Amino acid sequence: MTDMTEANATTDRVAQMEALIRKYFDGCNEADAEKMVSCFEPDAVHYFPPWRGARLIADKWVAAVANIGSRRTIDRIVCDARRFEAAIEWSHFQDEQGQTPERR
Repeated sequence: MTDMTEANATTDRVAQMEALIRKYFDGCNEADAEKMVSCFEPDAVHYFPPWRGARLIADKWVAAVANIGSRRTIDRIVCDARRFEAAIEWSHFQDEQGQTPERR
């Protein structure tokens, strides 16, 4: 693979990773369970709070939006295309509780 071809492949993979992350956060904020589920493997794990399974994660988040007005913003995304890993810094707001944002 030439240097330019490798650079293009890396750029494409980073774009795909970012698009998937943004799709998930959009699904969260839209309370769209199907959109969220489409971003996960079926046995996905959400560590805080501890939920296991794509459907459960999506359903719990839909409930959080309905019950406490949860929403998230993406503050920063860092992707490593070679390792197929990403880190997301985000803020979580809850309208009903009037809390300051939780940052991860």
